[in-house]
Amino acid sequence: MSQKETAAPKPTKASGKTLKPSKPSKPSTVDCDKDHTVTAKDDKNVQGVLVVKSCHASRFARKPSRCNHVGDKLGALLKSRLDKAGIKGQYPVNIVKTAGDKTQTEFHYTIPCDKSQHQTVIQSLKDSCKEKDFIDTVTAENQPDEDDSSSESDEEIAILEELYSQEGTSN
Repeated sequence: MSQKETAAPKPTKASGKTLKPSKPSKPSTVDCDKDHTVTAKDDKNVQGVLVVKSCHASRFARKPSRCNHVGDKLGALLKSRLDKAGIKGQYPVNIVKTAGDKTQTEFHYTIPCDKSQHQTVIQSLKDSCKEKDFIDTVTAENQPDEDDSSSESDEEIAILEELYSQEGTSN
């Protein structure tokens, strides 16, 4: 009887959780003029910091593949612009760090790039940031996963942890 009582609330708790993450996050936004700085790091690299609003930093911190997708998209847009400008070569966007909170994410990145190309690359990055395709990628990567605990509040996580710990002691 006591096993049945402790087991009964579990399915309702679990089923309540699976519905919550499916609520999409609102679209991310970037003010590319104010919130995107790109500078020459040294003769061989440029570095940038991009602040994205309506973007959960913890989701990117927990799942590096999300950063890779954002970096890859920015890199693809950058390459497309540089190709049009007649600049050939590989300019991968390496996201080296993320910071922020539930309201915004700072993406810190570097790009290998010779000093002679710095100005063109910096301007192309600024323009790439404004493309809808880039913002759409960030918005998509910011969506909660089914298994992503960052989509749940700390209170909900505490409840789940309590349930799991009870599960272990009832056996």
